[in-house]
Amino acid sequence: EGPWGETSEVLEDIEEEDVRFGMKMKALRGEFDPSKAEMNTERGDALSEALVTLPGMVNMRVVVKAPPEDPAVAESVLESLRGAAGVSVGAHSLLPRLGGKFTTVDVTCHIDTHENRKAAFDLLGTLPGVVMRF
Repeated sequence: EGPWGETSEVLEDIEEEDVRFGMKMKALRGEFDPSKAEMNTERGDALSEALVTLPGMVNMRVVVKAPPEDPAVAESVLESLRGAAGVSVGAHSLLPRLGGKFTTVDVTCHIDTHENRKAAFDLLGTLPGVVMRF
């Protein structure tokens, strides 16, 4: 007999009768956990390669922790892109952010291949002060 004077049912029987309870028990046992670790593809290049046709024009946005009045901000970004293989730099603009603490550098580039685009983004990530690039 159970604590309330009646016969206790087997846990599996309860899970069959009460679907919600059964789901909760399965979750507690870890039956819904992923079977294996999956590769994080969020930062992969598959989406951009599917959406962007290259060779072609690509708009890049780089956020730098520096005031827009500092001429080295845009120059470091532009010089890095000019030195990247398969990248031709076009027009660019500077936009102050967060009261001038950050600067957004918008650059239009002609890029030959997806490998060149990835290499250019990787190169931008190595620059001091760069906090975001997309």
